[in-house]
Amino acid sequence: MAGTDAVNVNQLNAVNNNLNSRIDSVNNRIDGVAKNAYAGVASAMALQMPASYVPGKTVMRIGVGAFKGEGAVGISFRRTSDNNAWSLSGGVATSRAGVGATIGAEWVFN
Repeated sequence: MAGTDAVNVNQLNAVNNNLNSRIDSVNNRIDGVAKNAYAGVASAMALQMPASYVPGKTVMRIGVGAFKGEGAVGISFRRTSDNNAWSLSGGVATSRAGVGATIGAEWVFN
């Protein structure tokens, strides 16, 4: 069979359908990646707002984030020392992309 030989319409349609199917599959995967990325942004937004500094106390904050149709819920905590010299914070958020977490510490220097 030479490269210049003709193909019939059924053969051409079969190749075209196979190609379309693969393109659809790639598009679906890209859409899924985009939705997970949007959900990740929503998770970060749900944890964005830091809890207040209250010396000697633990503060809890609940947040909600949304980005391009995806949503997330987060909860964070901050514990500040009695003398306000340091604080520890952490939080967890969940979305369709999964669960994310953060932890941090701060110190005040004179």
